[in-house]
Amino acid sequence: MTGEFVPGAAGSTKQAGEEPGFDIMSAADNAPETAAHSAPIPENPGNTADNGETASGDEYVIGGGFEITQTPDEPNRKSQKKRRKKPRGVFRTVFWVVLILAVSAGIAVGAIFCVIDYMGLGASNSVTVTITKGESLDSIADQLQNVGAIRFKFLFKLYAEKKGYYNEFKEGIHTFKTDYGYANIVNEFVHVPGQTAKTTTVTIPELATVDSIAELLADKGVCSKEDFYDVVQNSTFNYDFLKDIPLKSVHYRLEGYLYPDTYEFYVWNSKEGAEAAVTKMLDNFYSKYTKELREQGEKLGYTTHEILTMASIVEMECNGYYDEMPKVAAVFYNRLKYWGDEPKKLGSSPTANYPYGSGNYDTNKIEGLPPGPMCSTGIEAIKAATNPDESMKKKYFYFVTDTDFKYYYNESLAQHNATIESLRMKGKWGED
Repeated sequence: MTGEFVPGAAGSTKQAGEEPGFDIMSAADNAPETAAHSAPIPENPGNTADNGETASGDEYVIGGGFEITQTPDEPNRKSQKKRRKKPRGVFRTVFWVVLILAVSAGIAVGAIFCVIDYMGLGASNSVTVTITKGESLDSIADQLQNVGAIRFKFLFKLYAEKKGYYNEFKEGIHTFKTDYGYANIVNEFVHVPGQTAKTTTVTIPELATVDSIAELLADKGVCSKEDFYDVVQNSTFNYDFLKDIPLKSVHYRLEGYLYPDTYEFYVWNSKEGAEAAVTKMLDNFYSKYTKELREQGEKLGYTTHEILTMASIVEMECNGYYDEMPKVAAVFYNRLKYWGDEPKKLGSSPTANYPYGSGNYDTNKIEGLPPGPMCSTGIEAIKAATNPDESMKKKYFYFVTDTDFKYYYNESLAQHNATIESLRMKGKWGED
């Protein structure tokens, strides 16, 4: 029999002509199947109440046959999440407490060091500071810091400015102890007339050595040779760049650090005269070897001591030919870094003579850089040592000069020997 689908009679069929109706039992029995096939079917096809019992009569219950289930543990989960957040708050609190304590401790330690510096607690060494007419407070504080009389330059300046005395500092030579403290130092500068002394002009040339400088200073009456050597080897100077010096390897501790220039030195003929002269030369080097140059040297992978060592070799090889210095430096760096299986010998002839032909610095015999600088170097050689010619990098490993001091650069030993032979033929080879 052909049946007709009657809307609302879930899962049932009626014969054509039969009166439409709603078969409760049929709907209840077939609710799941109908729900799977027809979306428009009423939401409670079985007309079942929420409590699971069948609704009475023809009452239609919306939502019947569907069950919204709430997990009893859900509120607990939320509360657990809230409870889990509590430790994070505790950790944050602990972090801030620790941070505050650390900052407080740092401030306390800093304050202690400032008090120690202010009071001059520490070693008691005799030092000399020279105040010139119109010299700035900043320059005077630099001197005090360099000789070890103060540690914190800014703090001393603040003290002197607050006291208002620095405009009354008396020019001249002031000698005092490093344990004076700020008050006594200011009192010395304000109330004690500085000593005066005759001065002399001394020119330290490029390529000068500790030995030749000792001769110059002794001849000018600045100090004796013995006092100068004593200061060079043993006196204390407050410069970080001196910490790199391998004291057990070098011949003279300050060789290469005494900057070549023209100076006015006091004619004291004493150890104090030597200390004042050496301090001036070290100050000059410090001002010339700028932060930019230091950083460039570090980028190459070398310390200040190693840069000065290379600069001294370049200075000796170029002897005032400044344009050739970056190229010569590049050749030596190529030998140190890129010379393949060859021994890392620089092969610089002038190094054989320092000190006194002992061979300790001879780069024809030893590999790598020698123990230290062999002479005082000017700024051009220092710049070359920190900025070698990039166009020659990894390319040139040899150079020679002719009798006219013209430089020839070669990539291989064969080319190098050919250049030498050519110069011999022309009568321009210096060894002939």
